[in-house]
Amino acid sequence: MTWKVLKHQFSNLKLKTKFLTLFVVSFTLLFIFSIFLFNNSLNNYNKNLYGVLKTTLDLSTNNIEENIEELVASSYDFITDSDIQSYLKTINEDTSYDGYSASIKLLDELSVMLFDTDWVMSIHMVYNNLEQLYMAKDTFKFHQPTIQLISKKCEELEGKILWMDPIIHDSSIILARQIRDIDNLSLHPLGTLMIRIDPEQLIQSMDNENINNHFMMMSDKKIIYNHNDELSYKDISRDMYDDSNYHIKKINNQKYFLALKQSKFSNWYFVNYMLYDEVVKDIILSKNIMFLLYILLIIIMLMLIRWIVLGMIKPIESLTKKMFIVEQGNFHIVPPDALNRLKSGDEIAHLEYDFYIMIDKINDLINENYKKQLDVKRFQFKALQAQINPHFLYNTLDSLFCLAKINQQDTIATMIKSLSNLLRKSISDTSTIVSIEEELTLLHDYINIQKFRYEERLRVDIDVHASIKQSKIPKLTLQPIIENAINYGLERKPIVCQIELYSELNKDSFNIYVKDNGCGMSEEFMEQLSKGTIKPKGSGIGIKNINARIHNLYGTNYGLFFKSVLNEGTTVKIKLPYTFDTESGVV
Repeated sequence: MTWKVLKHQFSNLKLKTKFLTLFVVSFTLLFIFSIFLFNNSLNNYNKNLYGVLKTTLDLSTNNIEENIEELVASSYDFITDSDIQSYLKTINEDTSYDGYSASIKLLDELSVMLFDTDWVMSIHMVYNNLEQLYMAKDTFKFHQPTIQLISKKCEELEGKILWMDPIIHDSSIILARQIRDIDNLSLHPLGTLMIRIDPEQLIQSMDNENINNHFMMMSDKKIIYNHNDELSYKDISRDMYDDSNYHIKKINNQKYFLALKQSKFSNWYFVNYMLYDEVVKDIILSKNIMFLLYILLIIIMLMLIRWIVLGMIKPIESLTKKMFIVEQGNFHIVPPDALNRLKSGDEIAHLEYDFYIMIDKINDLINENYKKQLDVKRFQFKALQAQINPHFLYNTLDSLFCLAKINQQDTIATMIKSLSNLLRKSISDTSTIVSIEEELTLLHDYINIQKFRYEERLRVDIDVHASIKQSKIPKLTLQPIIENAINYGLERKPIVCQIELYSELNKDSFNIYVKDNGCGMSEEFMEQLSKGTIKPKGSGIGIKNINARIHNLYGTNYGLFFKSVLNEGTTVKIKLPYTFDTESGVV
């Protein structure tokens, strides 16, 4: 949907809908912006929180790794010590008293190293066919398969340190390295040093202020140390290989904030975590309160704007309805005291005030001019009918009629009688509208006169439905049309003039057709005839006058319609509505 289509649809909305739409869009944008600001603030808070946890984690792990680094250095010093190497050589080569004495001395050295730290649980020295000497703070002893496994791995590392996760039935981590003869740099294997480290003692031996109660130490295979059992290995393991500085995870229906760091000595990971919801509960509460206040504000603003908009729109809608009533022709819509009430109102009230003033002026014009317009219309009708020459005198015609009868001139007598009837109905009868039946009677008198003149050259057939004979028609409508058909047809074409007059019934109207076989008319001639630019012959009542009378009485949907073909003839259609005779009640 393009911008132009949206703009067009918006412009077609009602004012009330436009105001509400603008309000909703504005508050929606404000709401989105508020969410953006809140999320941005929350992200900044998370970064600061990570900084705190990371600092704590760094302090803790730095102490741990310093202790481990010291242990690694001590182990190196221990295995490279000349006395230790001499004792091992003696033990490996001599099983006599010298070997036993060397083992006692070696145990003394192991004891010194063991009790030098609190978090070393035992130290084992493996020699000769995987036999071991050890000093321990507990009763733990490596089994032969474990010794064999560790010794083999240390042999593969060629003197490098081996770190091992806690084994079955033991929670200690293991530091192991191969002891090699450094005399003359022969590097001949002398044995294997294995040190068991208690991770809990290692961590608790540090300054407690640097240790968070939610601290974990884990490898890529299992948890080495966990201060409590809130989290498991599977909850954390997938995040150890992520490059993110921190994670917010939902575990056991609770959110945790995690900070991870990898050890520089081994594949260990240190994890510091806390319950996220407890940390941000005040922020979440503030967010929820803000959203509730925002929704409440929206509801209040909607009600307020609706009240304001309805106060603005209601007078406009009322004014629009009154304009529609005026459009239907009803001008009596001004309420009492409306002008006094609206005169001191706002712009919309002034608009309604001006509208009522305009309606009052229109009513005054209608009242002043209505009768004048009726008189003008009546004079127009009489002027149109008065175009027939009124100078024939009935007594002269009566005298001629009697003279024709005395002389037995029946044809002349008939023509004079028809002429007398024609003049009497057209002049003496002041009615402007007559029935179809009366109009046909007048037409018969006119045709009788014309037949006396043209004899066999004129034929007129009349076929009108009886159902419309009582319907009304402007007087002297049919006679001028027949007269024009004779004048423009018969006189210009030396053939028998055939005129047909018939009717056609419709739902709310009827048509009367006058069809002749005369010369026909061109389109230009018909247009001039309709406009009255060509003066008709005979009675002088032109086609334009007939059409004007019908339009004045019934409207422009009714009137005369022409269809003509040059040299073939013309058909005139007279379209009229069904009308009632109020006296007889007949259509």
